Amino acid sequence: MNTSFNDAVHCLELAQLGNPLFRLSRVFAGERQELLTAVHAFFASVQIIGSSLQEEDVARRKIRWWQNECMPGNLAVSSHPVLREFERLRSGTDCHEQMQAILGGAERRLEKTPPSDEASLSALCCEIGEPLVDMEMAVCGGASSGLVSLDDLVMRRGLWTLVCESFGPKGRGHAWWLPLNLLARAGLSREEIHSDPSNPACEEIYKTALHKTNNISYEDDISINNQNHMNIYVLDVLVGKRLEKLSEKSPKEYPVMVQRTGISDLVTAWSAARKVSRQR
Repeated sequence: MNTSFNDAVHCLELAQLGNPLFRLSRVFAGERQELLTAVHAFFASVQIIGSSLQEEDVARRKIRWWQNECMPGNLAVSSHPVLREFERLRSGTDCHEQMQAILGGAERRLEKTPPSDEASLSALCCEIGEPLVDMEMAVCGGASSGLVSLDDLVMRRGLWTLVCESFGPKGRGHAWWLPLNLLARAGLSREEIHSDPSNPACEEIYKTALHKTNNISYEDDISINNQNHMNIYVLDVLVGKRLEKLSEKSPKEYPVMVQRTGISDLVTAWSAARKVSRQR
């Protein structure tokens, strides 16, 4: 097997590991499917650094290695399979700024400084989600036009990233991002939240945090002038629906719910795509 084939397989496996919902939305990416897979493999590579059980200084060294590899002069000669595949497919698309923003945000999250309240959590989610969505938009043909509320989409993507980092296959279940005011209101410490996720007060904290940040409204008419953005909308619907389901369940169920996709997700994806198509 040649190098490009191996790189493509590696990227697909990594992208689906980082965000299982992407295996459904990528179907709607058209000719950009392979490139978006490399982009999501990059997202997953960064996400794993923050999720894995390792010393903070080790994680920082890994992020700085990625920052150096993603510099304009180094990206084209990188030997990493994800970056090699991205470079092969990007066709001149410049994503250096977004890649460095994603890496910088991941490094700041290593400090695990909890937000003070729901508004601070929303701001954190936007900081995380904005470069992710910007990079997707860039490789899909430019800025969005009529793609739901971009602010809400960005916020949901950031929240989903936090959830995946905490409860994905490399996560440890430490939701450091739960707002301090919710913990204080419930009289619980962060250690108690982690050790007893089935506590009703703990479940209420998660429910409030997820509801406040996941502002879903999919009943509005959707108009996408750039059909290359369809996959971004489909993924957003999948993410929003999954966050909604998580808010209705106990946190002890999150690891399975984050990592698994089913028939209902497939129906959701196709329904979202059909809704977009009817607006064409």
